[in-house]
Order: sequence, then C-alpha cells, then structure tokens
Amino acid sequence: MVPMRDTGQHDALEVVEQSVERLALFGHRRGEACGDLSRARTGEHGKVGDVFEIACDPGARAFERAAEVSIVIQHGVARLRVTAGCLLERTPLRGRATVPLNGMSKYVKRATSEGAQTVARAATLLDLYTPERREVSVGEAAMMLGLAKSTAHRLLATLRDCGYLRQDQRSGRYALGAKVLMLARAYDADHGVPRLARPVMERLRDEVNETVGLYVREGDARYCIERLESSHDMRLVVNVGQRMPLDRGAAGRILSMTPAQAWRAGAVITRAERVPNACGVAAGIFDAEARLVAALDVTGPLDRFGRGQAERYAARVASAAQEISAALGHRPIERTP
Repeated sequence: MVPMRDTGQHDALEVVEQSVERLALFGHRRGEACGDLSRARTGEHGKVGDVFEIACDPGARAFERAAEVSIVIQHGVARLRVTAGCLLERTPLRGRATVPLNGMSKYVKRATSEGAQTVARAATLLDLYTPERREVSVGEAAMMLGLAKSTAHRLLATLRDCGYLRQDQRSGRYALGAKVLMLARAYDADHGVPRLARPVMERLRDEVNETVGLYVREGDARYCIERLESSHDMRLVVNVGQRMPLDRGAAGRILSMTPAQAWRAGAVITRAERVPNACGVAAGIFDAEARLVAALDVTGPLDRFGRGQAERYAARVASAAQEISAALGHRPIERTP
C-alpha cells in the first residue's frame, strides 16, 4: 500500500455518509462504483480485523491508489477504519468512520446536504442517551459517533443552547434537557397509551415476574415506549426508544396485523424468533375507534415459558391488553375465528 499524501483532508465519516447508498467508498467522478463495501459497512459477514481492499481503476486519473478499510469493534459499535488511500486525486482520507452494527442510521442515509447532515448528526447524538447512559462527555460522544472532538463539542453546545441538553458545570458532561421532556409530554398527550398502560403493566409484571413491554408501530419498525423489567437475574432487557423489527417477536407479529386480525388473534406466542432461547407473548391494544395503537408483551428465557406457562401468560396478557384498551375507550366485540 502507498501511504497517503498530505495534499488536503477529507473527513472519512462524511465520505461514508455520502457513499453508503451505493455501498462504495471509492468511485469514478461520474458515480460509478469501483469497490463494494457492503461487508465492511454492516459488519454482518466479516469478522473483527478483516481488511477490505478496494482496487482503483488504473485508467482513471482520479484514482491513483487503493485503500484498506478494516472493521474494529469498540463499545458495541462497528467502525470502518481507513488506513490509506484517496477518494479523489489530491484528496486523501484520514480518521475513521463509525457505522452502527445494524447498518448506517436512517438519519445519516438521508443526509444529502451540509445542513441536513448537521441535523442528522444531532439526532444521532441524542440517540446515545438511554436509561443506562444518562450523561455523555464530549470525548465519549466523539468516540461513539466517530467525530472530531471539536465537531462533537459544537453539536453538544448547540443542543444545550436550544434546551435539548443541559451541562453539568462541574463535570462538563451533558444530560437531556427540559425540551426533551416537553416533546415526551406532547407525545404522551397525543397517544396517552403509556400513562394509562403503566398501572396495568405493573400488576402484570408483579404477577408473572417477567419483563413487560409496550410497543408502537412507526412505518416498517416498532419502538419500545415503556418497559418494566423482571427481578430475575436472567431477563430480556429492551431500552425505551429502541427500534426493533416487525417481522420477528410477538409484539412485532401483532403490530404487523390489521386491527381485525389482531383482535381475532387475541394473543400471539413466539419462540426464539428475535432472540435465541427467548419466548414472547403479546396482545394488541385498541383505541375508541378500534384502531390498533400498541402491543403489550411479556418476554423471558424460553425455559421459564415451558409446560403450558406461555399459554397461561397469553391469557393474562390478552386480559391486560383489554383492560388498557377499555381505558382508551375501546368497546370490545365478540371474537370470531
């Protein structure tokens, strides 16, 4: 490999953001792909330390080199590390690009302009916050997002000035601000499901001592909007706000149905669909217009759902879902096969 020339700089993260749709880091000026980065981008088919060499077209003036891109895993994030090469003539790469294990964020995929890219990065930064990670430093944000510290600092400071983050004056770390709470209250006022469901979920969790979750559908995915964990040492953990598939898992199966189908099904049981050795039981929640607005589920290790236990939980979950539906104004009709 020929080392990089010091003739200009280009942010590797921006290169991946601009090129990920065609799965090529390097291409002709006309946009023709010279190399396939699909394995390196997702990390699904490669292993840690794999090196992906992208050969450049020797007949193209724009490409004089090849590049090495390797996968490294750090803090649950797959990183594409560019070690040599140039995107265009006199435009070498430096740094590393960060890509989630399940692929590039949907926000980043849509970032086609400088302004949109800034919004995308801010949204991805807010995604770092979870119930377990309530504060983030500049260095942590830069490392997890693959940004320069100056860029991470600018994003954090802007979100702080807008009220979406607040900064601890002693530690300098950033936590969620009051504006996020206002958005959460607006969402709750629009849906009303988490507030009405929580007392029922607490009783269900105490009765079965398994993790209880509440999910809503957004497009082709589902999101956890409330969850209560069991007291068992071994349990399934799902973060509020976590994006999950519709085609795997009991709650996803329910939310994939039409309201009529979900009502007739009552409850759905799935085994080892999304998580190996796990079992899920879910039922639909309906509003006053008989719309399917959410799914209630109970999940846990498969060995605790055997010997008819899953079927018993199904009856209890269906009953709890009906109770929440009634609080939303739903008037049930007799189920037909």
